[in-house]
Amino acid sequence: SELPLEDRFQAACVQPPQVLTFHSFGACRDAARLLPWDNEGFVVVDGLGRRTKVKSEAYRALQRLLIGDSSAEDDDALAVALTLHSASAPLPSGPSALIISWRQKLEALAKMCVIRGAAAQA
Repeated sequence: SELPLEDRFQAACVQPPQVLTFHSFGACRDAARLLPWDNEGFVVVDGLGRRTKVKSEAYRALQRLLIGDSSAEDDDALAVALTLHSASAPLPSGPSALIISWRQKLEALAKMCVIRGAAAQA
């Protein structure tokens, strides 16, 4: 059930929309790729008033994991794990173990890259 119109932006979980300007659809798509899993994406409105949703890849990946129709669970978990640092909501419990395991692998890889980079400079 929806909140009455006058109460919609009073709820802590609802924010008024931001208006952003992109110079191309490609720029909007690229920006959506950087959004965390808890940010659905953008609604693009063209000059004729037509609306198109441009969803975050991490958001889409998490949705596939949640409903169980992912054809590549590891790829989807990795897409979400790459955005954990900028997400503000807690992970849903269902796919969280897989996503966290991918985040730990990413952190171990980054640590090894730093160690090897430092060794190469020494």
